[in-house]
Amino acid sequence: MDTNYHRSDDVRSWKFWNNLEKVIKKKLSELSNDDVEAIRPLLNPTEAKFFNLI
Repeated sequence: MDTNYHRSDDVRSWKFWNNLEKVIKKKLSELSNDDVEAIRPLLNPTEAKFFNLI
């Protein structure tokens, strides 16, 4: 098994999810209070806290 390839794949995956999290948090931070109030009921408390919506 090529462990270097496996590691590079893990790094690419981590970079993708890390970037996605940053993009989502940035977009959510730009929402108006009315938008946040509309989205909040769709999330459970843990998700809302993760995205700084509570």
